[in-house]
Amino acid sequence: MKTEKKTILRSELPLYTANYGKRTQRELFERNFKLIKILSGHTLLSAYDRQLYLETNTYAFVTPGGFSKIKMYPERHKPFRLMCLNFNDLFLEEYRRKNTIRKIQCTSHLPCFETIKTDPWLDAVFASLNYYTQEGNLPDEQLIHMKLTECLYVLKCKYHELYQGILQHSIGNKTDLQTFMTKNYMHNAPLERFAELSGRSLSTFRRDFQNIFGMQPHKWILQKRLETAYKRIVEYREKPSDIFWELGFETLAHFSRKFKEHYGYAPSKCPAINDEFNT
Repeated sequence: MKTEKKTILRSELPLYTANYGKRTQRELFERNFKLIKILSGHTLLSAYDRQLYLETNTYAFVTPGGFSKIKMYPERHKPFRLMCLNFNDLFLEEYRRKNTIRKIQCTSHLPCFETIKTDPWLDAVFASLNYYTQEGNLPDEQLIHMKLTECLYVLKCKYHELYQGILQHSIGNKTDLQTFMTKNYMHNAPLERFAELSGRSLSTFRRDFQNIFGMQPHKWILQKRLETAYKRIVEYREKPSDIFWELGFETLAHFSRKFKEHYGYAPSKCPAINDEFNT
């Protein structure tokens, strides 16, 4: 648990970089608007029924208030590298105040993540930040704040719809819990995070969940994951090793144990599975 918390906090710093020499996958729990550039390698972002593939030198814009998963692949002779700017609530409130921008209810809906076209101004912002990290001389808090402000100015001039969305968007509104859980049950997050992203306190989340689903959250989430796994294995002939992480299980062994406890046999022994799955 301590390692997971450290990873989450680190990825929410105003300036965040990631370097991986081998294929790596992570779960993301977004609290901030993010602007990401892939410096080398490629990545696959996924959330519910949406996927986004990013190659080297492409950008992604991420909206807070949801779960997602990321798979990162290095190049043959280079590690996977990304750089991320986080626009947290504190920074945005200060920006609004200094620029006399009134926050109103936003009627437009921003997708959880999307690609944005490259632009020389945006490239210049990230090129300077990449120089600092390459030299191992990370910019201080004041300089990063200036870069965040510069980046917002670029968005205002070149990506005005995203700029407006950042300044007017808000999370924390109470969502329809049945819809929310149907979209997010496969994410391996603590209940506190499910409650937060559904716009509820933990106690309210537990009470609403019991009223809607008739059982405790942990039990429903596990049951839903196993039912989905069974369908994908039997109907779509997918291998257990290919789906366990996507459905929220940390390891294949953990998935196999829970599957057998629920169905009475291992996932590799499902009635309609081809013999090749047993190898």
